[in-house]
Amino acid sequence: RLAVGEALLRLGRNDDALGHMSGALDLIQQLVASAPNQVFWVETLVRAHSDLGDLMLNRGEFTTALDHYNQALAGTAKLIGQAPGNLYFQRDRADALEAIGRYYVRASTAPGVSAAERSGRRSLARSHFEQSQAIWQDWNKRKLAVPFATKRENRVAAHSKNILRG
Repeated sequence: RLAVGEALLRLGRNDDALGHMSGALDLIQQLVASAPNQVFWVETLVRAHSDLGDLMLNRGEFTTALDHYNQALAGTAKLIGQAPGNLYFQRDRADALEAIGRYYVRASTAPGVSAAERSGRRSLARSHFEQSQAIWQDWNKRKLAVPFATKRENRVAAHSKNILRG
C-alpha cells in the first residue's frame, strides 16, 4: 500500500495517495509495535512518515506535515542508535533533515507569516539543511559513495543558497 501511495503522490493524486499511505502507516505502526527492534519495519515507518509529510505539505497542512517529518527524524535516531555505521540509515537521516528544511522554507512563505516568523523559519531551514549537508560531507571525506554523496551535498547546498537569496 505504501508503494502505491508513493506512486500516486508522484502523479499528483494527493487524495488517492492519502488513503493508501494512511492505511500503510497504520499497518506498519502495528508491525513496529509487535517487533520494535526489527529495523526493516522501523525504516519503512520512517519512509511512511516522510512520504506523509510530503503529502501533507502539498495539501498545505503544515502542522501535520511537520509532525510526520519529526516522527521520521525520530525514527532515524532509533535506527542510527542500533547501527551507527549503516549508510542507509544515515541517508534516511539526511533525507529527513532535508525534508524538514524544505518544510521550513515553504512555511516561511505561507500567507500571514510575519517578517519575524519568516526569519525564524528560514533560520530553522538553514540549520536542518546544514545538518543534512554535514552527513554528505562526511561521506565524501570518508570516500563513501562519492558521486551520490556529492550530488546530494550539492543539492542541499543549493537549498541553503536559495534561503540566502530569498
